[in-house]
Amino acid sequence: MAFAFMIILGAAVFISFPDGSDAVPQDIEGSTLQWEFVGGTLTISGTGSMPDYDYSGNFPPWHAQRTNVTSLVIGDGVSSLGTHNFYGMNNLISLRIGNGLTSIEDDSFDGTFKDYYNTDIATTADNVKGLEYTWNNAGSFYTVSGYSVVFDSKGGSSVQTEYVNHGGTVSIPSPIPSKNYYTLAHWCSDVDCTVEYEFSSTVTSRMTLYAKWTPVSYDITYYLYDSLKDTTSNPNSYTIESSTFVLADPQVRLGYTFQGWFDAETGGNQVTQIATGSHGNKVLYAHWTPDAVQYNVSFYSDGSLVSSSSVVVGDVITAPADPVKTDPKYEFTFTNWDGFTPGMIMTAGDKTFNAVFVKSAKVGYDPIREEYTATVDEDSALITKAKIDEIVDKAKTDRDVTMALKAGEYTVRFDNEALRSLKSSDTELVVEKTAYADQTTAQKRISKGAPLFDITFGDNTDFNGGKVTFTIPYDKGGKDESLMYVAHILNGKVNEEIECTYNDDGTVSFDTGHLSVYTILYKEAKKTNFLENLSIEHFITFGVIFAIALSGILFALFKKMKG
Repeated sequence: MAFAFMIILGAAVFISFPDGSDAVPQDIEGSTLQWEFVGGTLTISGTGSMPDYDYSGNFPPWHAQRTNVTSLVIGDGVSSLGTHNFYGMNNLISLRIGNGLTSIEDDSFDGTFKDYYNTDIATTADNVKGLEYTWNNAGSFYTVSGYSVVFDSKGGSSVQTEYVNHGGTVSIPSPIPSKNYYTLAHWCSDVDCTVEYEFSSTVTSRMTLYAKWTPVSYDITYYLYDSLKDTTSNPNSYTIESSTFVLADPQVRLGYTFQGWFDAETGGNQVTQIATGSHGNKVLYAHWTPDAVQYNVSFYSDGSLVSSSSVVVGDVITAPADPVKTDPKYEFTFTNWDGFTPGMIMTAGDKTFNAVFVKSAKVGYDPIREEYTATVDEDSALITKAKIDEIVDKAKTDRDVTMALKAGEYTVRFDNEALRSLKSSDTELVVEKTAYADQTTAQKRISKGAPLFDITFGDNTDFNGGKVTFTIPYDKGGKDESLMYVAHILNGKVNEEIECTYNDDGTVSFDTGHLSVYTILYKEAKKTNFLENLSIEHFITFGVIFAIALSGILFALFKKMKG
């Protein structure tokens, strides 16, 4: 319907709060709409039609603030305007009309315009919706100052309408809308999305932009057996828009008959096709029925055959009794058959499984010497938790108990206090020797050509006052053994100088209460005092020479005085 009005910016205040400082949206009685007046702007929001009002007392709820309204915003959800909705808003300077308006009563804006007689605009809802008008102070009329830009997400999440000034540019919507199983490619200026919209373009009219969506690509993984993947029989990806495709059988597996693709490695549901509209990554497993074929199964321990049998594909493989391995210096504890699991089902092909052992030092106890001892060939020795616990318990009940471990060329002795401080765990003694050529620059500055010895014993780094004695083979190279000492290296510096003993068998022994990195250094030789090396004969000789010299000097002086 036609009507006359001026376009103005307006906002309504609550009757109880004229400045609108505490205004909140209020329901409009007789409708499903709300109104809010803040800072001079009256906003109509919600969805539906505005009710009719008149001059006889049936005023709109914002009637008392009508002359304070300078800006009026009609939301996109308002479908129609009734009679006398905005009567008397004669100070409007701007008006924004939503995109959902379909009808306007002739007197909706009766008495509303800033200059009623000079600014009549005859129009209908169809050609004013989505426009923003501003009072033009240069003349007595309203001009179109902005346009609505509607974003049609084409099935995605909603995007708020944006009003853009005449000649301005529209902003790319943020946040980006979402659509299940799709990603947004770009926005288009046509409904069929054949032309991508350039956001640098100027806006000179109302318009709608349309979302262009790209379907998400999902992966399909096919497992044949034993983690082997099939990459030849079927597509490895699809989208929600892909045409339905029937799954093909995989490559032939010797000794088995293919039963179908399933969504679980065992059991599950059979999958025969990927239908249009499907979504999500998929993992499919080939299920097989073994043919009645037998293969050989062998179990070996340390290279020796323990058992051998023929097993039908599909039957359970049975392992023999745990093997035993002995050695004079080591304990061997069987842990498992490599590659075998209890209840394992026989598959095509011969199978071979080897025994796996944990090797630890064989630690014995000498009750006469009250000492635990162990000797191994390597520069490391593992002692099991059970043995550590036994040693600690023994040391706590008998204060004379000690332990000596020989690992390769190195010997480590623990006193009773050190044994009682050991932690309960599988513990490995390791001695790592680093030659001078393999040391860092900082280490070379300290070692001065000597090797470094990094000694560890599991998590035991400090022995709570106990003492550990290390004996290390060392070639002194003709140097004075009385000047020899052991340097404890910590954080790239010499943390402690430890006295040591050079033994007749070419080894060096030293005591410490902690484990770390050590090297062997030499103190500088003391400078000899000249007088300390003179004998009594030297003193007599020097005395005679001094007396003769002094006599000569005195004779010359006496002769000079007489003359």
